[in-house]
Amino acid sequence: MGGMRTSVGVQIHGIPSFRTQQRMKETNDFYLSYESMMFSKKLSNSLDSSPIFSVCTQTPVDPSSSPPLMDIRTGFSDSNDIISGSSGIESPLLPSDVSALNRLSETLESILLEPANTFADAKIILSGGREVPVHRCILAKRSLFFKNKFCEKDHNVKLEMKELASDCEIGFDSLMSVLNYVYSGKIKGLPKDVCVCVDEECCHEACRPAVDFMVEVIYAFHVFQITEMVALWQRRLLDILDKASVDDILVVLSIANTCGKSCEELYLNASTF
Repeated sequence: MGGMRTSVGVQIHGIPSFRTQQRMKETNDFYLSYESMMFSKKLSNSLDSSPIFSVCTQTPVDPSSSPPLMDIRTGFSDSNDIISGSSGIESPLLPSDVSALNRLSETLESILLEPANTFADAKIILSGGREVPVHRCILAKRSLFFKNKFCEKDHNVKLEMKELASDCEIGFDSLMSVLNYVYSGKIKGLPKDVCVCVDEECCHEACRPAVDFMVEVIYAFHVFQITEMVALWQRRLLDILDKASVDDILVVLSIANTCGKSCEELYLNASTF
């Protein structure tokens, strides 16, 4: 029976050989460990938390050769994903670790959304005069832009949004979406109550309200120097360009030009329509 050889490396009746199965298992284990390691770095790095959350490390990565990384399964991402440190990849997170990180994320998000804002020590003032209370320690750690701004002032910090972002007006919902990521590390989709037009048959993916929201968000992330989110929202805008109207594409083209090199791909694609 010539087809029944069982030596390592030989395939029997379409079943992967032992060696092939081992390689597949090793590859799968590597990616599972890598994804878990990335998840464990999300919030602990952003807040300099205690070592109990820093359960995994990775080898240094050259940011110029790799795009920003995001854990698609959890919706977490962080500008500190690409770091330098000790080498080696440790075992995947336990369910209890994941649960703890989720609770931490929810707690930080609740600080932003707390009605009383008891411990807020700064305010962002929108164009209409609406004030958004924020916490300097969180924003400064998550954004070099805010760190530099807060170093300029010690007390009674009020930042005028029209001065921070003069090329495009950023509304309340867009700002809150950006701040929600800064605080919690969670990436959310388009808010349904904001990105909806009057056309009942519209899928609200590329209509004017949705485009305006995405443009404001990507510009805010650009201003706040949170590059991994600029890349993510650029991809979202690229995905809807062929569905958007000519007028809306002009809006996208304008903001892509404002963002410069970080939105070069978006500018080039929008220019072809």
